[in-house]
Amino acid sequence: MRMGWPFAIDQPLNIAYMARTIDAGFEFTKMRVDRCPLNTGNTEDTTCDMSGWEREVQAILDAAFTETGQRKRENAVRIGENLGRAWAEKDGRARVQLNEFLDLVNV
Repeated sequence: MRMGWPFAIDQPLNIAYMARTIDAGFEFTKMRVDRCPLNTGNTEDTTCDMSGWEREVQAILDAAFTETGQRKRENAVRIGENLGRAWAEKDGRARVQLNEFLDLVNV
């Protein structure tokens, strides 16, 4: 499980995908509220000061030790295992496809 505080370019979308779609981490949003395209139109409190950030950090730390945190850890382990199989030395899907691509472009 990861906690992410993305701040530039593709990072907000990547952490949102990790936290919201594959459910394998938590996302910090308070300190980048004006810079995140995913927060557009958000009706939640968007206070961007140290006390707001401290509350968000504490809330995420608290959530990490709940059933939600356990679920996210289990999802992260499962995803890691799937990635490991995909890159397995001989027959992993990702490794096979990468080798096919490299052969195609004569590398």
